[in-house]
Amino acid sequence: MIRLSTSGLAVLVLMLGLLVPCSSASAQDMVDNPQYTTWSKQKPESTITYAMNTEAAGQQMTGSVVHKLLEVTPEQATVELKTTVQVMGQSQTSTTKAVYKAKVPKADAEATKLPKNIKGTAKEVGDEKVQVGDKSINCKVIEYEGTMQEMQNGQAKGKIWRSQEVPGGIVKMQSDISGATAVKMLMTLQSMDLK
Repeated sequence: MIRLSTSGLAVLVLMLGLLVPCSSASAQDMVDNPQYTTWSKQKPESTITYAMNTEAAGQQMTGSVVHKLLEVTPEQATVELKTTVQVMGQSQTSTTKAVYKAKVPKADAEATKLPKNIKGTAKEVGDEKVQVGDKSINCKVIEYEGTMQEMQNGQAKGKIWRSQEVPGGIVKMQSDISGATAVKMLMTLQSMDLK
């Protein structure tokens, strides 16, 4: 069995912080959820796959996250997230489910939304094309910085490339976390198999 260090676990939490549902609000404050909207255009069994590369405490970790659409209803989309991490020649896989509600609080629908586990600021800084296989995807680039409680309030800084062309909206994410343990992470969309 592989044991992830605190920094390795924090990186996984950071990556998944953008991929899981957020808070609740009253019905009057609710707006369309971009994550639901992009997934609801697909059929069950559609998948997107990300590659992950992480360096933490002198340790290299690689892996993948596969998102598979399980079900879409008018109220929500259910997506399976299968994460596989390779550390020192060993592989560890975990599976969770994310439920994206059709309506969410306005703050959770903002393109400049921070990863759930980071307290700080984010701003849109421009547009960029990101190549995924033979497809060029137009993206909004968001820069963020703040603190990450899972890393003993380590300073987190990074960029997120977002596009409504991709279910869930994330094309690429890069993060640097400083503190007791320095962590560098890059997650990049590798493929889409949309039904």
